[in-house]
Amino acid sequence: MNRFLAWLVVQIVFFILFTCRIEEKGKQNVEKIIKSKKYIYASWHGRLILFFLCARTNNTAVITSKSKDGEIAASMQKIGGCKIFRGSSKKGGKNALEKITEYMKKEGRPAMLSVDGPTGPVFKSKIGVAKLGLDTGYPIIPITFSGKKVKVMRSWDRCLIPMFFSKCTVAYGNPIYATKDLENTVAKIDSSLNKMTKELDDFYGIDLNPKTSVK
Repeated sequence: MNRFLAWLVVQIVFFILFTCRIEEKGKQNVEKIIKSKKYIYASWHGRLILFFLCARTNNTAVITSKSKDGEIAASMQKIGGCKIFRGSSKKGGKNALEKITEYMKKEGRPAMLSVDGPTGPVFKSKIGVAKLGLDTGYPIIPITFSGKKVKVMRSWDRCLIPMFFSKCTVAYGNPIYATKDLENTVAKIDSSLNKMTKELDDFYGIDLNPKTSVK
């Protein structure tokens, strides 16, 4: 995707979000942490719209894969205001984690990760988010999104895209501090994200079956 096309898509996304009525749930519990700029947002890959809602300020660091799809995402996220690091659990992940950790600690900036990306399994975090939390000492804030009028893509991540003038909700979970027991940290993140996501999707009547189109 060339830079102009990426810019155009990002502007369309921002315009769609501008027309939406977006409610925030649970943010008051993590407001002080967010103001400190020292946090890690953890979201599902299928809620990528959150990058355009919550990661466009503070030079938020994100990791995108070195794949072709990752190149598209990186172009859009960079235009959207993010600091990009390239890598994944399968290729370049260790190097990307080292670089993003150094950036966050040196610059005092937050990060946002699609914790089940780039290829799944869906709704199951990779260990990287826990490692980043441990190495930086930053709290991990689970964050998710859902809405009334949305399109659910037929993709592995059940990507959810809001339509014009949709009523939507962004939900923030309680902060999770990583310990040396990385698997336990990941389990806490998954539990929080899955609980919040199910509650929002149930509220809006969202069916994540891959054959779903628009609710």
